[in-house]
Amino acid sequence: MWKRPYVRSYALIGACLALTISFTAYTLRENHSAMEQSEVVQDMELQHQSLERVAEIEPLELNVGIIRSPIQNEAEMAEQPLRQLETLLAEATSLEVEAITFDHYHSLLEALEYGQIQLAFLGPASYVAAHERSSAQAIAAMMVDEQAYHYSYIISLNEQPWDTLEEFMDGAQQRSFAFSGPFSTSGTLVPRLALSQFEAGRVSTAHTAQTENQPLALIDLGSNEATAIAIKNKEVDAGALNSLFFELFVEQGLLDEDRVKIIWSSDPLYFSPWVVSYQIGEELKGQLRSALVGIEEHEILNYFGATGFSSVTDRNYDLIRRAVEETGEFSDE
Repeated sequence: MWKRPYVRSYALIGACLALTISFTAYTLRENHSAMEQSEVVQDMELQHQSLERVAEIEPLELNVGIIRSPIQNEAEMAEQPLRQLETLLAEATSLEVEAITFDHYHSLLEALEYGQIQLAFLGPASYVAAHERSSAQAIAAMMVDEQAYHYSYIISLNEQPWDTLEEFMDGAQQRSFAFSGPFSTSGTLVPRLALSQFEAGRVSTAHTAQTENQPLALIDLGSNEATAIAIKNKEVDAGALNSLFFELFVEQGLLDEDRVKIIWSSDPLYFSPWVVSYQIGEELKGQLRSALVGIEEHEILNYFGATGFSSVTDRNYDLIRRAVEETGEFSDE
């Protein structure tokens, strides 16, 4: 026969069991709600995992991130080359591949960082940012006329007394210098780094005439063409140009090769790279690099404004990285 104390204990146990069941039901409801937000949860988990652990995960699919070009707003213009790219990469990797277009680099970098994108086509400075944020790695760069890089030139007229940038900067107090656009790597970012290596005093951005007491005047003319014309017409003493534009302007006759001289040239500046996320292992990385370098389909190449793609590594972007760090400026050409 049960005694009363045991009856009370049994009732207490029953109450605890009921409370446990209620709590479990509540937890299940909360879990169901969380499942409806699974994408957010996955992003948060990825954010807190170490890169080493995430890097061990081989993706079951390959999402390719591409910035939508302003001249390719119409869907039908982008459809065919992107479908061709998907097929080519799928055959090379045996993965399901989807090309996803983005309107802004910010959203693409974020998707790359959180593992939603495994392969992306970025501008040079955007790649530097992606590598810093999430250890993304450059594997192939676009080529123009079969070359994967160009240079930043500083040019002047042959009649000027200086032949080097150092000689030009020695008398900078009464001289003017033109950049070729605030968002230009070769026309502003890298030549600004070169100028900063010389002590030219306080910078003036005034468009007024120079006096003996004024430092070097820096003027942004907004484009390579405007800089070339200003140098040709003696409106500025020297200026920075993309080497490809310099060659084009000489070919077109805008610049007379016998009248101008290059007083400084940068190290090679590599073009926009294909970038893999930290999720990609060495074997898959090699498959992707080989597939991209082997692209010959004209529709794909034309979509990216390239004549081909060439193998690169992170070290090829050290100059742009240093320019971003030392000047505090960020631009993608």
